[in-house]
Amino acid sequence: MINKLYSKLYSKIYRYFRNCALLLLCPLLFLIACKEIDRPYQTWEVYKGGPEANNYSSLDQINKTNVNDLEIAWSFYPNDEFEGMKIWKYECNPIVINHVMYLTSARGVLYAIQAVTGQKIWSFDPLEGEKGGGVLRGVTYWEGESQERIFVSAKDKLFSVDAKTGKAVNSFGENGWINLNLRQEGREDQPRVSLTTPGIIYKDLIIIGASVSEGAAAAPGPIRAFHAHSGELAWIFHTIPKPGEFGYGTWPEEAYKYIGGTNNWAGMSLDEERGIVY
Repeated sequence: MINKLYSKLYSKIYRYFRNCALLLLCPLLFLIACKEIDRPYQTWEVYKGGPEANNYSSLDQINKTNVNDLEIAWSFYPNDEFEGMKIWKYECNPIVINHVMYLTSARGVLYAIQAVTGQKIWSFDPLEGEKGGGVLRGVTYWEGESQERIFVSAKDKLFSVDAKTGKAVNSFGENGWINLNLRQEGREDQPRVSLTTPGIIYKDLIIIGASVSEGAAAAPGPIRAFHAHSGELAWIFHTIPKPGEFGYGTWPEEAYKYIGGTNNWAGMSLDEERGIVY
């Protein structure tokens, strides 16, 4: 009888500690699984690889021992240039979101293609049939509130395009685009700017630099942030300070009215934790 009681007691104690161990083990396994999934630098969803713009990938399937064995799996040629049109050069650094690659052609047309097969999904021509061309280094992806958008520039405009359909998002700016000129800055002489390098996303803002002429009277090159939803200007940092702004006294008086070229055309990197762009 005593042995049976000990046996039952032992069985209950065993089950109790076993269940406790499982309760402790499950969260541990969950954390291990999450850590395995959250592998850094193994996607390419941002121009130059990530917000840090470090051009780095930790993927090691292709390495120095097997790179010589690579073969072409597929190729994609936009074939969108006009007859007799001379394409200058192609500088786009594509991004990949959920197995879809987004890129621009040398003419400036935006494409979404299947990253595995190279099959075209859709195209968007921000130039609406105009000649186009010039330097365009890539595009920007933004996701928020069940929306996925691709931002692409053309001349002095920034377009918001639905990442799934390839259609302009009409609620952004003026029927899907905003004008990047600087007339509102009082520079009637040199208002036009372009965006040759894609902007960077911080929360619900798209932050951009500018490409301007390289002459002495070029347009100024402020850093600007626009609301990704609406295209409205959120803030502006004047690289040539205005009265009352930091550094104004280090420039000739009213230099912001006639001096330009202090622009960031090459893109930015982002410290997401601190909310700082460089």
